[in-house]
Amino acid sequence: MIFLANMWDGLLGERGLELLADSFGGVSGNWLSPPRQMSTPPAGSRILLSPSVMESAVTPMTAFDRGADVVGWVLFPDQLLGWDWRHQTYRHMITPVLQDTLLICRILAANSEYTAGNLRQTGVDSEVSILPLGVDINGIRAARDDRREKAGVHVLWAHMWRSQKNPDKALRVAAEVLKRDPGLRVTIGRAGTWLDDQHSPPEFREEVLTLARSLQAQGGDRVRFVEHFDSARSYWQLLSQVDISYSCSAEESFGVAMLEHAAAGAACVCPSALCYPEVHKHARLVPPTETDIVDAIAELAADPALLTQARSRSLAHAATYPIEATVRGIVRLFN
Repeated sequence: MIFLANMWDGLLGERGLELLADSFGGVSGNWLSPPRQMSTPPAGSRILLSPSVMESAVTPMTAFDRGADVVGWVLFPDQLLGWDWRHQTYRHMITPVLQDTLLICRILAANSEYTAGNLRQTGVDSEVSILPLGVDINGIRAARDDRREKAGVHVLWAHMWRSQKNPDKALRVAAEVLKRDPGLRVTIGRAGTWLDDQHSPPEFREEVLTLARSLQAQGGDRVRFVEHFDSARSYWQLLSQVDISYSCSAEESFGVAMLEHAAAGAACVCPSALCYPEVHKHARLVPPTETDIVDAIAELAADPALLTQARSRSLAHAATYPIEATVRGIVRLFN
């Protein structure tokens, strides 16, 4: 049995959980959908710990007390390295939860070289393995919906509505690309996924909501806001209708959302910073300004041949990050 501490089932998907159950004889964890949801690990568990400072998290010391073997996997470094909310940057300090993690984990892994580099900059001198996330390539392909709802290029932004993901910038980008090309359609995903006030202060929420109302009024039926999906398959079906996906994130340690979009065949436009040059090196990488992101989207939308090439490159690169490889990597960490 393996216990996934401080993760959610969407991160590894149903396919990943099935493969883990096959490899370890069962899987449970906290922050997972029932019936796998548990508040503490069973005694003697093998624990894959994603260290977190959230109140509902399994702490490193709880994992050490309950686990026969604890492996750390750093997925959210902003929670470990001290995050400056005002300036949206790492403080690069060894926080108590990181210190405890280093004490109790037999192996420490990071989701990307970008995250490992931030750990080293903080002063972590232990060896850090790289264990990338993966996506359900076959599931995304099987869910493909070839029916085109309307003519025109379909553009998507779909991240959590928190300050680090810059939804305000994303909405301004969407408004500008609609001005540039009257044939474009825009979908804004995960509407209203605010998390807590630390991630999305009240004044920030009001600014984003004002921009969202303005975008809807500007675009009419060319703009769609989507709050949630009934299943991964319904989400993947939407992705198969997307031509261009873009990110404006100020902090991103892996970018699994953009990887899913690429796996569905969208041309991806990403900032040329953070983890993107490493994990999304075949995306259209541009300086992280609104103008540069808008220009890249507009250029792709205006040139069918260029768009087809960009979609092909994104798709081919996403295929190198299958969830099967992630599960094999988890098994190796425990062997």
